[in-house]
Amino acid sequence: MKRIKTVPAEDLVALKEDISEGRCAFLDVRERSEFEAGHIPLAVLRPLSELESWSRELEKDRPVLLCCKTGKRSQRCAEVLISKGFSDVSFLEGGYAAWYSRTGR
Repeated sequence: MKRIKTVPAEDLVALKEDISEGRCAFLDVRERSEFEAGHIPLAVLRPLSELESWSRELEKDRPVLLCCKTGKRSQRCAEVLISKGFSDVSFLEGGYAAWYSRTGR
């Protein structure tokens, strides 16, 4: 299996343009209530519990960056996407919690 890449929270700023221009999908895999309580700007809600339906909508060769609360769910999601043939999948190291602790938002 491919090694899953991690993106440190401090590197998220460097990816902002790729995300906003649509060159990278930035998906928050937490549940709706968690997302609504606070999320990273530009992140799109795609709950892990609904992975089977939304994963069919993604292009397999487009980079995908995942995040959750701490990184555990997004790592699990990355493993599944890679097994489905996605070629460029990474997750936010430490998740929303790491981003929040760096930005205070």
